[in-house]
Amino acid sequence: MEGMCVTNNPNARKIIKVSDEMKQRVFNSVKDAYYKYNGMSGDNEAEWEEMAQAKNNYYKTLKKEDRVAAAWTLGQLEISIGRKVASAVKEKVPGWTHGRPIPSDVLDEIFADESITSMVSGEAKGLDMKI
Repeated sequence: MEGMCVTNNPNARKIIKVSDEMKQRVFNSVKDAYYKYNGMSGDNEAEWEEMAQAKNNYYKTLKKEDRVAAAWTLGQLEISIGRKVASAVKEKVPGWTHGRPIPSDVLDEIFADESITSMVSGEAKGLDMKI
């Protein structure tokens, strides 16, 4: 897709404003990874393909010079949410590591916490990006 090349692209590592819908999709993807796969990515190719298609469709709606930056932004959001959730799980379940079971009530509490949900609204203080 035009605009997605990162080589010599000044926008390749730029954080930009992305749609609330895409931020919510990223949040839901991370949430699913914790509930279904205990923080791992899982092996459901259909889920992965659906998310990739949604992102590609979204990028096509953007100006070509914003596409790679949007991809970077969504990737950084996914990493930030995942790290924050992992840290919260480790606080509540000492000794937990990715892939080990997590009680669903612990995940319910974490994913309802404002410090996590605010990352999607772009208001989180711990997220070093304004999206």
